[in-house]
Amino acid sequence: MIETIRQKVVRNFFQVTEHAFDEMRNDSLSLADVKNALRRGKIVQRFTRDPRGIRYRINGPARDRREINVICRILDSGELRIITVYAKEENNNEGS
Repeated sequence: MIETIRQKVVRNFFQVTEHAFDEMRNDSLSLADVKNALRRGKIVQRFTRDPRGIRYRINGPARDRREINVICRILDSGELRIITVYAKEENNNEGS
């Protein structure tokens, strides 16, 4: 699936939600950072219980090497939708 997502990024067959743009601004990330993370990252989580379809959390590097996460899904049209984006915190306490 990661190769399918990468191909959609390379072909510019994606859309970015307003929420994702807001979060990118909050973390000083650009669209180039998001595209870099999708092209070089890996799927670290699949959310399968959403009735709108499977969402993927992809972790990858921004251009400045910060780790970022991109939540996305493939729409029925085949287009990739980038739902949200966030920089991984240095002292992340996920799961504790």
